Amino acid sequence: MNWIKPLTHSALAATLFAAAMTHAGDQKVTAIPADSIDIYTQKNDYFVIEQQITRNALTLPTPVLAQSAKGYVKVSQQGKEMWFDEMDVILQPPNKLAAGCVPTTDGTTSFTSAGVRGTPDC
Repeated sequence: MNWIKPLTHSALAATLFAAAMTHAGDQKVTAIPADSIDIYTQKNDYFVIEQQITRNALTLPTPVLAQSAKGYVKVSQQGKEMWFDEMDVILQPPNKLAAGCVPTTDGTTSFTSAGVRGTPDC
């Protein structure tokens, strides 16, 4: 019976991974509020501006191919993959924010509410 626990964990992990991939595949960049947008390129573990293009040069909506932990989304336009800052685009469905404690630059923690009332101890 010791094989049941690892099998259960593997099945749960596979289900969660499939659910995450489904959500990422369903998300699209639907609009760009500004007249132009910066295109970023990934250099090791950071992103740098490669060029700027007008929003009229893009075909929207466009599917999100990948999301970085640093807040960038990868899309494909005219056969070229490119990264946009998430703050420069409108995503549908939007990313969900989670409530919780996050580290700050001064070494303390701060509560992010995501619409939750009250401030718990961090």
